[in-house]
Amino acid sequence: MSNYALLPSTPPSTFSSPILGSNSPSVASTTRRRNFWGRNSRPILMALTLLSLAAIIRLTTPNEQQQEIKAKVDGYLNGGAGLVGSAKDWWASPTEGGGAKDGDGTLEGTKDEDWVGEHRPLEPEGVRLDSAVEPPSDELTPQDSETPTEHPPVECTEALREELNSPSFWVARRTSALHYEISPSDPSVFSFSNCLDHAIFSARLVSEAESSTSATTESKTPTIISALVPPTLTKTSGVYSLKISPNHLIPFGRYRLEVRLAFGSLPGAQLGSVCGEEKLTCTAAGLPAGERFIGEKIEVASEYEVTIGQGPYFVDTASPCESLSPLAGFWDSEKFYPSSPSGIPCRLQTPTFPTPFTSPAPIWINIVGDSNPRNLFSALEKSFGTGRKTNFFTMESKVKNGTVATIALRSFSGDLDPSASPDILISWQWWHAKAHNLEANAAELARWTNGTLSEYLSRANLKGAVKGLKDFQTTASTLRPRRTYISLGSHSEDLTARGIDGLLDVLFSEQYVSEELRKAANVRVFTTTLVHSANIPLDRFPRQDLTRNNAVIHAKNDVIRNRPELQGRVIDVEGVTAGITESFMKSSRDAVHFTAPIYYNAWTSLVWTDLMINGP
Repeated sequence: MSNYALLPSTPPSTFSSPILGSNSPSVASTTRRRNFWGRNSRPILMALTLLSLAAIIRLTTPNEQQQEIKAKVDGYLNGGAGLVGSAKDWWASPTEGGGAKDGDGTLEGTKDEDWVGEHRPLEPEGVRLDSAVEPPSDELTPQDSETPTEHPPVECTEALREELNSPSFWVARRTSALHYEISPSDPSVFSFSNCLDHAIFSARLVSEAESSTSATTESKTPTIISALVPPTLTKTSGVYSLKISPNHLIPFGRYRLEVRLAFGSLPGAQLGSVCGEEKLTCTAAGLPAGERFIGEKIEVASEYEVTIGQGPYFVDTASPCESLSPLAGFWDSEKFYPSSPSGIPCRLQTPTFPTPFTSPAPIWINIVGDSNPRNLFSALEKSFGTGRKTNFFTMESKVKNGTVATIALRSFSGDLDPSASPDILISWQWWHAKAHNLEANAAELARWTNGTLSEYLSRANLKGAVKGLKDFQTTASTLRPRRTYISLGSHSEDLTARGIDGLLDVLFSEQYVSEELRKAANVRVFTTTLVHSANIPLDRFPRQDLTRNNAVIHAKNDVIRNRPELQGRVIDVEGVTAGITESFMKSSRDAVHFTAPIYYNAWTSLVWTDLMINGP
């Protein structure tokens, strides 16, 4: 039912108009209309005559003459706009009969679709009486009123897509204090707006660097880095909105806004698949042609400096973090400061001795993953002080030559006597999710998750680690992991988000890492770290930048974060890497490993915090 009230019915009158029809409002208003028409009928009738004449001429006159006559008619109508306006004002007047104006100047009880048949005012084709008197608006559209919102679709050719890959094609403009819109720098290109809807951007706030990261170069690393929520496409095609929350947790100050173009057009990336949403895997054959990772900054046309923050930021007195997923925060002087999922500053546990946790039985921390978890292991075992470490080497792996398993023995005091039995054991075993042979992949993970320490040392060829510790060997025969940290790794780039979901169905089925086993081994799952796709050596891994990029990784991590059986078991290391991949990577040819110990110290603090908040 319409929200508009019906106009009061009125008796018919003898008044009739060629414009308004024969059903007019009231006798009293008829008299006023007659007076109006008496005063103003001559110019309006002349305008109507000219319009009728123009319609007849249009049917019989060549196009050039039509344009000339149309110009004369338009000139007359423009000159008489005041008369048309006064007629509209009279019709809408609340005291002159017929209805009351609402807030936007239209008649209460009427709108365009309410007029039917001859009762709707006649208008020249292409001309609206309402539009002749609309006041000018002071508000600007995203492109200063030059941006149309609808266009017929055009073919997104390879040449056109190449233009989108140029950082100079895009510009970020400030529209309010904490709102920016990203769009083409040339508004005329909106004629192919349907080709603009799949760009990928990243954004961060950075402080000016206070010191050089190298004594021999002028390259500088900002002291404070804070990732922003990536710009998202608005309803207006081709315009991306970047909104900075006024409550964004960062120390108060002035920051420089950086916006980077990742891809000019990569459909499906934010859904976790560039080969089609229904695909489980995405191989080279299914990748779109002509796309590549850009990773360069675009112009921020105005007000690139942002004043924002919470201050003073007493993060050192903040309460310990009680949840580690989802995780956000900022980096300051190579230290990570997190905030809780509710947006409140919290504090990560830092290593202290004696450890804030003890146990009658030794604590075994079991890490299963690829090279980034291996780097975590190196930082973690150092955080527990001194002791012994044993590695196993192999050259048989196709993806990893070198260490595939290692274990470190430590004590609660931080200094383990070589002849003493350990209080803490930290192990790492090479494993990563695979796009193929899912059953075998799941069975392998179950082997490294389930079993006693003795069984683990035997499988990993690490029995020498407890050689000479006869009393401990007895303990090892019954000791099980106090924590098992699993990382799917960065070697499953062929798996789409849907493929990751299917993989988790298998991994955490009752046949493999079952609910009982997840509880017994106190399983935790790390999200995958973000990458710097510009550093991928494409000569070795052609086109891998289309499947190993942060938009795809984030979508795949969302699958992990939202799995019901993993609620309370996810540690969101993605949140720690957000915003730093351009600044803290190991080398220009390394897209996945971070500068040690900057990032891995923060990851270590996540593990210590998990041990504290959930008990060792």
